[in-house]
Amino acid sequence: MDFSGSRFTSSLLSPELQAQIGSGSAVTVGLTIANQRFATPGFGEVRAHGSVGPIAQLTKASAGARVEQSFGHGVHLGIESELGNQMTFGLALQSRVDMDAFKTYRGIFTEPGDFDVPARTAANLAYRASPGMTLRAAAERVFYSEVNAFTSSALPPSFLAFLGDGSSPRFAWRDLNVYSLVAELADRWEGRWGLKVSSRQQPSPTSPLLDLALRDSYKGTHFAASYQRELGAGGMFNLGASYAPSQYVLGFSPFGNRYRDGSQLEVEMNWIVAF
Repeated sequence: MDFSGSRFTSSLLSPELQAQIGSGSAVTVGLTIANQRFATPGFGEVRAHGSVGPIAQLTKASAGARVEQSFGHGVHLGIESELGNQMTFGLALQSRVDMDAFKTYRGIFTEPGDFDVPARTAANLAYRASPGMTLRAAAERVFYSEVNAFTSSALPPSFLAFLGDGSSPRFAWRDLNVYSLVAELADRWEGRWGLKVSSRQQPSPTSPLLDLALRDSYKGTHFAASYQRELGAGGMFNLGASYAPSQYVLGFSPFGNRYRDGSQLEVEMNWIVAF
């Protein structure tokens, strides 16, 4: 991975309360506290638990660089219910998280770096095929139309060429539906393996002209694989990899990187030790 080209990260902390309903259902209500800052990149797969998590592990920016942070908060609701002995149904709702705009980073056309987290709804159905294996199907709707579009250098030059003057089309995103299939396997050595296949992750612009400029980035299937193992006093080991048929061009994901044509492969390994 190229750590020199991207020094931006986003992390979430989600304190919550859970209530049991009957013998097989539970309702979860909580806050979503978001933090964005210049730091090392990451997949966002590690969640905060107590003093260990992305917020506690953020690295310092390069020496002499100004560190600026953005904060925001929202609420989330989750419902999970067992359907018999082997199936579980889940429903999740997340409100929009309105983030503070960055003052030191601006887009191609000088708009402030305002990266709100869009609201989303999700439903999933899990099937326990065996004591160690779970299969999951999920559908999610992400409300990108409620957040501001941002003109970063990660957008294709052919796309940016349509913007920047009085005759430019309006730059805004459409909402996006994402569908995924997940397989999770626990092995005898306390390791957990995961494989996820999902539909496109990139929303389309509302303008037909801008949509035509990005159409090539919509095709293809996205893959993600992971391995996680508890090491007792040695902490937790995580290994993840993801493949996308084209570079993401939404928001700050490729922060600081220029647009690159072609597929994208990312690999990340981390070892977390509490002390």
